[in-house]
Amino acid sequence: FRIIINAEIFGDYERSFVESCEKEIKRRLCGNLDREINIGMAQEKNFPCAKGAALFVIQGIFNSPQTLLEKLAYLQ
Repeated sequence: FRIIINAEIFGDYERSFVESCEKEIKRRLCGNLDREINIGMAQEKNFPCAKGAALFVIQGIFNSPQTLLEKLAYLQ
């Protein structure tokens, strides 16, 4: 699962807020899901919903293409 949080309203505390959310979500769901949970900050603040999430995924692919290739190989 991937969760993208736009907490720009918190200014300098945005990263801290997102990290706190990540810890609590993982704590509450630990052992209840068989999938990895990835939580990140919205990259595109002007488009916090679907477009921001898509940009986050695309940025992740460019930053770590090996991860995508490994996941694609796993699906075959």
